[in-house]
Amino acid sequence: MRQSKIQLLLVIVLFFSGASQAADSAVLNPAPPAASNPAACMVPLFQRFLIQAVGATQPETKLQFINGMRVVAEKIGKSNPKAGKELKAIFNRVAAGTLAPESPELTRTLAVHLLAPESQRALQLSLRNKEVQQAFYALFNDLNSSGQLRVFLNEAALMLKSDPATLAQLGPKAKFILDNPSMLDGAINEASGIIDVVLKLHAQDPKYWSNLAKASASDSEQALKPFKAKLGTDPKLFENSRYQKMLEDRLGTRFLESNLTRYSSGSEARAVRTKMVQEADEIEMMTWAFYDDATGMEIAQELLAAGARGAKVRLLVDAQTSGKPSHQKAIALLTGKPGIEITSWSSANSGFAYYGNHRKQLVTTRRTPEGLKTQVLLGGRNPGDLYYKTWDDSEVLIEGAAAKGFQQLGNEVWNSAAGPQAGNQVKLSALPKSAAGKSATSKTAAVNHIPGPGSKNGIYQAHRIVMDSMAKGDEVLIENAYVILDPGMYRAILRAQKRGVKITVLSNSLQSVDEPIVANPISKSMSHLATVSIGKLEKAGVYVKTGDKLTDHTKVSVFLKKEQGQVQSGLVIDMSHNLHPRSLRLEGEVAGITIGKKPAEEAANMIRSRIEKAAPVTEVIPVQGNPLVDEIITRLGFYDIL
Repeated sequence: MRQSKIQLLLVIVLFFSGASQAADSAVLNPAPPAASNPAACMVPLFQRFLIQAVGATQPETKLQFINGMRVVAEKIGKSNPKAGKELKAIFNRVAAGTLAPESPELTRTLAVHLLAPESQRALQLSLRNKEVQQAFYALFNDLNSSGQLRVFLNEAALMLKSDPATLAQLGPKAKFILDNPSMLDGAINEASGIIDVVLKLHAQDPKYWSNLAKASASDSEQALKPFKAKLGTDPKLFENSRYQKMLEDRLGTRFLESNLTRYSSGSEARAVRTKMVQEADEIEMMTWAFYDDATGMEIAQELLAAGARGAKVRLLVDAQTSGKPSHQKAIALLTGKPGIEITSWSSANSGFAYYGNHRKQLVTTRRTPEGLKTQVLLGGRNPGDLYYKTWDDSEVLIEGAAAKGFQQLGNEVWNSAAGPQAGNQVKLSALPKSAAGKSATSKTAAVNHIPGPGSKNGIYQAHRIVMDSMAKGDEVLIENAYVILDPGMYRAILRAQKRGVKITVLSNSLQSVDEPIVANPISKSMSHLATVSIGKLEKAGVYVKTGDKLTDHTKVSVFLKKEQGQVQSGLVIDMSHNLHPRSLRLEGEVAGITIGKKPAEEAANMIRSRIEKAAPVTEVIPVQGNPLVDEIITRLGFYDIL
């Protein structure tokens, strides 16, 4: 569970809440608006932003923001001419300096015209306007570059805390964080870091998502050009050595012989993890979070015991996450203990305020009479109760030469996190030959995603290339915790569906997702898949988990090539990577791409068994809560961090 996103939700809500006063009591004094009016939060929001714009350190910021507000007035004016005219006039007076942005007159004008029923749809549409979006980017850039962003967020927190009506709507978690200074400070620190990243990403490439769609489509087309004649006629395409070599070259990896055992049961996966650690001479573990609950502390004790008996233990954690109050005890228990080295993936190494390590793998090596044996446990689980006792998830035990690929990947991440000058750099060794062993049932390639400008996400591109390889009669099954698809992936799925590929997607719903901030984006993606990308609702093959508040945390994609309805070859991607923007742009991720009929069918059967308990999407899922808040989150760059 990502507490970071729950905290971020709170910070975003700070801007869109119906707070009744600002930090300095002279700023805002409107009566708390009715909760039923979805535009009510816009009055204090617009006024607070206008105050900030007028006091901006860069004069052009004020002009750009007020120009954006004039566009808002024009949009409203199309359905409510009087409102548009009066709003534009009052924005002009603020620009000319003849009306203070904190004035009661401005408050009243905003309240009258922004809350008018005919204005509300226009408000939503105005947030899709590029000039309006640029106005908000300019304002936040000014706050960030002047060092005032944290101050602004702190003020917003005070605004929220002073408004009991809005606080009640947010629930006990919000109140708990706001009443806990250390947690609030952590939330504000993280939010300011993420906003910094969003601003920098936008500055680098404002059209990132459309550019990604074009580039990935072009790359996939070039990759598959030599196989064009085989795409619809060769059901064993995945086993073609030239096809595998193409994937290796495109993704920067190697397919090596492997044997996979899948563990969809948390208790079974937990037992395997314990056995691996107890038998190991060397242990290399990467994780996003180490929880301070019963399971987290048990796993920490197992690593502690391994170090004490002479095993070499290396643990890499995400720096941002391990600094949170609920993720410190297990790390503290292991720090400085015999045989144990710990390092963290820090955003400082990225040049951005917030990049994270979301990779999750356990690599162990033990001495046997036949030589060294390396194993990998790969999937979506962090050391914590939710992952092993409560939620749906999946891990695979990978044995054979392929395990060395994951060991090398982990060592590369370790070295990059430790830094080139560190004394604990790991020497990288050559990978084994790629020829499959006699006992191997599959081939697996380790794929590393490093976020940042110019990086190439092999996990994303693997999905694009393999999706484009599917033909009529083939089948794709995707189970992923957070399905928030970008334009490029939508198009790939749509093209596959039009070719006659059967596509099934399973994700979370508002009833099961652990992070409210992503509930609406997931619902939108799943609704769009059901109505546009995959087909008519009753035949869509789009399912959501519902009803029990128990999140599906799985991240598995399966591709089955068939002949006369029978599977002839298969490919499965097990990963830490969610199918959402944050994994693509902000998180380090790892995936195992396995070619083999048996492991692919086993993964497909796991997904099918879970679909039996899920609900089909038979109607467009309505947006929950304030639609204007949702519009701002998805339109003003926050899409990148969901």
